[in-house]
Amino acid sequence: MESNHDYYYEHVEFLSEKEITDRFYSDGGTIQNLSREDRNIFIGESLEIDLVQAQLAIVASRWNAKMTTEALKNGLNIWDSFYKQFPNYQKDYVKKWVKKAIYSLCFGAGKDLRKKILHNLSSNASEIFHKNIYIVDVLKARNKFIQYIKKNKRIKTVRNKWLSTNELTIPQILALFAQAYEYELIEPIFELYKKNKNNKHGLEMICYEFDGLHLRVKREEDKEEWKRRIIEVVNIKAKNLGIPTKLEINGVCTLN
Repeated sequence: MESNHDYYYEHVEFLSEKEITDRFYSDGGTIQNLSREDRNIFIGESLEIDLVQAQLAIVASRWNAKMTTEALKNGLNIWDSFYKQFPNYQKDYVKKWVKKAIYSLCFGAGKDLRKKILHNLSSNASEIFHKNIYIVDVLKARNKFIQYIKKNKRIKTVRNKWLSTNELTIPQILALFAQAYEYELIEPIFELYKKNKNNKHGLEMICYEFDGLHLRVKREEDKEEWKRRIIEVVNIKAKNLGIPTKLEINGVCTLN
């Protein structure tokens, strides 16, 4: 399979794990294999770009969870709805386990796994999680979406790949379906990079993290202009797709 040396100079070789996935994975040991905290130590100063609540926004809008989609459009921060439920814990700790549970929901895992994940937070965290009105809304939508897939025995991703129940499990299909949108949202940034990689005013690609990435601006005086251009292209893509996510650059939300 073709490697992508031009895209990621910190990576020895960058390959897609399977032909069917839209995510890229490092071939061999690189900083992509490290935890986010450890990656940041090695990466140093950069533009850290993240899509806010990306997986939830993707599945809520694609599975037709109308209440959650509308709430995200109006500025819902799903983490805030859980912080007050666990006042004795640091917010980062609450977010860590709730985020894992939401990801497992988005990627098709059952309630038992979510319960196991949330037990790291507290013995009643699973009960609290599954009573959250947005989680209830998304789970109902997921059940309908799964029935649609089972009935039709396949579904096409936003990147025009067919995912078939003859070849994949339902959790695999849900994961790949969401990951295709994840990549579609940030692809405009890759296009900006490719067009400007040989420009002395361009960008350096440091690390790709699925729903985010690290970039370095070649010239410090160009940083604000690059932020503006990145925000613009992602904003247009998210609007066109109808996915209510926002962009963060170095922890600061940039899209309204």
